[in-house]
Amino acid sequence: MTTLHSLEIQGIRSFSPNNVQTIRFEKPLTLIVGHNGAGKTTIVECLKTVTSGIMPPNCDRGKSFLHDSKLTENGDVRAQIKLTVETFSKDVVSATRKYSIVRDRNTTNKVTFKSGDAVLHIKPFIGEETTVSLKASDMDNSMPSLMGLSKALIDSVVFCHQDENNWVLDDLAKVKARFDDLLETSRYTKALGALSKAKKEQDDAIKLCTTQLQAAKTQMMQMADLRNQVTSNTEEISKTKTNIGAMENQMIKLSETIKTLSSELETVSVMSDAIRDLKTTIMRLTDEAKTLHATMNEIYEEGLDDLQHFHVTLSTELENEQMKVKDLSLKIYQLVDTMNELHQKIDHSKDKMNNRMVLKETMKSTKETLESVKIDIMKTMEAKGTEFNEATVTAYMEQLMNITENEGATHRALSECKTKIQELEETTLQLNAQRNAKEFFLQNLCSEIDNTNTHIEIIGDMEETHQLHKLEEDQHQLQSLLHEKRKLSMLMLRAKNSIEGNEIENRHELSIAIKFLESIINNDRQFIVAYIKEVIGDEIDGADYVTAIRSFFQKCILSDGNVKEGMITSVMSNAEKFQQDCVTAIIQMIQNNDLTSELPVTIPLCSDGISKNESSKAPYNVLLKVVTNTRIAEYIEYFKSLLHHEIRGSVCCKISYDEIMGKLEVLNTTITTMEGTIKEGTKNLEILGAEAMQLTAKGEQLDEMRSKIMQMELKKAQYTAEMKHIENSLDQAASQLQLKRKEYEELNEKIASANKCNVLKAATMSSLIERYKENITKLRMTEQALEETNDEGGNNENLQMQITKLNESIKESRTEELGLIQSINNHTMLLDNLQQNITLKLTQQKLSEAQQKLETLQDQLGSANEQELTTKLREANEMCAETGLSIATLKGTLMAREENIAKLQQMLESDNYRYAQKNYVDTLVKLKTHAMTKEDLDLYSKTLEMGLHRFHSEKISQINTVLKRVWREVYTGCHIDYIEIQSSVDNTVPSTAQAPKSYNYRYVKTSNTVVQHSYRMVMVTHNGTEMDMRGHCSAGERVLASLIVRITLMETFCSNCNVLILDEPTTNLDRDNIVSLEASLAKLVNECSLDFQLVIITHDDSFARKIAQRCNCDKYYNIVKNERGGSVINAVPLGSRFMA
Repeated sequence: MTTLHSLEIQGIRSFSPNNVQTIRFEKPLTLIVGHNGAGKTTIVECLKTVTSGIMPPNCDRGKSFLHDSKLTENGDVRAQIKLTVETFSKDVVSATRKYSIVRDRNTTNKVTFKSGDAVLHIKPFIGEETTVSLKASDMDNSMPSLMGLSKALIDSVVFCHQDENNWVLDDLAKVKARFDDLLETSRYTKALGALSKAKKEQDDAIKLCTTQLQAAKTQMMQMADLRNQVTSNTEEISKTKTNIGAMENQMIKLSETIKTLSSELETVSVMSDAIRDLKTTIMRLTDEAKTLHATMNEIYEEGLDDLQHFHVTLSTELENEQMKVKDLSLKIYQLVDTMNELHQKIDHSKDKMNNRMVLKETMKSTKETLESVKIDIMKTMEAKGTEFNEATVTAYMEQLMNITENEGATHRALSECKTKIQELEETTLQLNAQRNAKEFFLQNLCSEIDNTNTHIEIIGDMEETHQLHKLEEDQHQLQSLLHEKRKLSMLMLRAKNSIEGNEIENRHELSIAIKFLESIINNDRQFIVAYIKEVIGDEIDGADYVTAIRSFFQKCILSDGNVKEGMITSVMSNAEKFQQDCVTAIIQMIQNNDLTSELPVTIPLCSDGISKNESSKAPYNVLLKVVTNTRIAEYIEYFKSLLHHEIRGSVCCKISYDEIMGKLEVLNTTITTMEGTIKEGTKNLEILGAEAMQLTAKGEQLDEMRSKIMQMELKKAQYTAEMKHIENSLDQAASQLQLKRKEYEELNEKIASANKCNVLKAATMSSLIERYKENITKLRMTEQALEETNDEGGNNENLQMQITKLNESIKESRTEELGLIQSINNHTMLLDNLQQNITLKLTQQKLSEAQQKLETLQDQLGSANEQELTTKLREANEMCAETGLSIATLKGTLMAREENIAKLQQMLESDNYRYAQKNYVDTLVKLKTHAMTKEDLDLYSKTLEMGLHRFHSEKISQINTVLKRVWREVYTGCHIDYIEIQSSVDNTVPSTAQAPKSYNYRYVKTSNTVVQHSYRMVMVTHNGTEMDMRGHCSAGERVLASLIVRITLMETFCSNCNVLILDEPTTNLDRDNIVSLEASLAKLVNECSLDFQLVIITHDDSFARKIAQRCNCDKYYNIVKNERGGSVINAVPLGSRFMA
């Protein structure tokens, strides 16, 4: 079964968001006690929210469900709910939901509620743990399924909110909605609707198929008509094809004749055309020959081949001469360009000669400036006897630079020496410190090793094993005594609870029950006697009504011919058995209203004496009260004897309680003495164990120290060698340092005196040298320009000579060019004459050939006449045209018929006619299928309706059975016998008139009294009268009915999770009903302690204390508010005071 383990709350309602409050649920009972407003109902709200995601009512969509953000410093609230349960499959599941409220910084009253992702942690009974982050909607579906519950059970039964506790007496529509969710019949109702819709669809489909079937029949008839038309057209086509065949044979013969005539005519026409063309050609060639002969200057006698050969040779020579002319023209053009360039050079040379005088004056002034700069440099260098040149100046500058560089190198060497000396001194100090520390550490180790060895030898002589053995025996004896003490304490607690609780409560309950039963008998006795007198018709006393009933039954039974008198006497002889059988028979008759069946066991009923209508119930209701009152009298005697027995039992319990207390006192003294002995032994044992552990640890440290000493001695030798080497290095460095310091001081003095002079000299020299270099550069450029002007005179003479030579070459080239041009003109005239002679020879040759061809064609043509052949061919063509027209007419008719057949075939092959027969068959099959489907849907609908009605009836009957039992156990009033749930049908299915489509639920109360008063006035119902509880019961009865209905629904539906939380169950209940509720809940907890978990939330400390005593609960949870107004949960032992 699913059980609750723990609940952690943070930032919900009055629970602070800064810390977590935890409740660990006990099994089978968990008590939560607190004042009004302490935050008790918040626990139920958290349980419902974390399991199903359903927010409590009136929480403003979660904003008021969280801690008020106005009470926090930053205005934001982070809330968390964590529930840990053990499912019915032994898996431990932890569900965590997180919420937050963020207050708007600008608008104070505006807050935003956010629901974060939920975390589900599952630790299976076998397997690895898993943690899954889910959306809120997924968690809403996952948690109920893991717990084995539905959301309706969580909302309405298990974790029902205090504001919704009385939902069972709410509006009929709301009650119906909740019971539909609990019974989970809504999906079956939807299925019925879907079946009804499907049946309607099938009806529509049947109508449609019927229409389609009629259309398919019409198409079948049209298709037969079209096929007849195709047959008649096919016969006409065959006749037309025969006629066309005969005409085509005649046409073939005419075509052969026309072909022969056409070939002859074509041959004659071609020859005639060729003759005409040749005559025209001869006339044209004759005219051309005459024209050429008249225009030619000279006619050559040579043949055509010789003329053509001579023409080719002249053409080649002419091309060579033209190429030579082109080369000479290009050469002349190049010579002219060269001569122009020489003229430009001569002009440029003249310009330079004009600038020569200016350059000489510039060179003279530059030399004078250069001499003055030399004198200044010599004065600066102070070298009067030396020769002035660039080498001397460069050497002087290098000397200055070397002095500066040597000064920088000296400074760097001194700084390096200083840093090295400092490093050596630091290294020496570190080595000295390490050496001193290691020597001190070695001395301490040696002394500690000596002390450890002596301590080991002292402790080795102690008798440790004997003392340890003795301490273990004492400890074992103490454990056994403590175990026995716990057993006796539990017995004492149970005896005390039974004596204190049951003694008073059972006595009070028995006295109340006796009074109730006596009032029932006193109220019903006179009515029963009066009714029996009326029915039986005998004058009897009130005390003899049992005998009268027996005789009445005997009369009824004798009316049945199948029953013998011996059987009646045997049955009537045993009064107790007779009463039992009467009760059983009457109850079954009233419930079934079937008077023709037989009574169970031995009593058959008379079918003639009692009718089947509603009025037949009256005698049996009274008879049932007769037998029931007899039993009630027996119960009164039994309860009185039980009351006396309990008084005697309480005395015995007190005696046994005193004996147990004496035994406990003896055991306590023994335990205290043993505890003192054991404490002393454990102290000695702990001291010896600690010393032994220290010795073993020190032995291990000794081995480690010895190995470390060896290593340190080796390091010491290394360090001493290094120290000697470092000391030698220090001595050498000190001597070098003294020398360097002396050199450093001398150089500093020299540098200080020389720096001043060198700086001035260097600046002056640099400026003078720059001036000197600029003048030298200027002088050299001037000299170079003068040398260039000196060379220009010789160059001008050479250029004049080149120009003269070029003029001569140009004249020679032009003379040669003129000679070539004259030769080309002569050759061109000769070529023209040759071309004219060749053209004349070719024209004469073509003319002779044309005349020969003309003669040949005239011989071939002979006597053939083109006109006669044309007339014959025309007549043959006319006959062929007439025959072709007839054939075309027949073919047109044939094509029309074929087109008609094609159209008919196309119509037959179209979707309307091609699949007409298939459509007819398919539509017929579809119609039958829909009809069968409709029948099946009717069957399914009827079956589902009957099954739903059967399931509904069984569940309501099961709930009413449990509800009746629990009400009679809990209710202490004398007006309401029991309550039940009745369902009325909204409407019935027209087809079956058997099963309802939906149900309405209402709670009624049934009384076993016969007082006829208005229910509104006294709240007392008639005998067997059913009244609606809404508006007819008190507030206490409403609360009690709601609690009992929840307990009943939990027993009926919660097979995998027998968990129930009751929030303020004693609200509006009187003292008697509270005591009865205590007893009923204690009985439920004690009988179902293995598979049931009850959580009671109340502010009634008396109710909580009594039910804790009845259920042996050892602690409860107290919810209070601290000084900051935050709810705090504290676990309090049962012995402490409730609700301080």
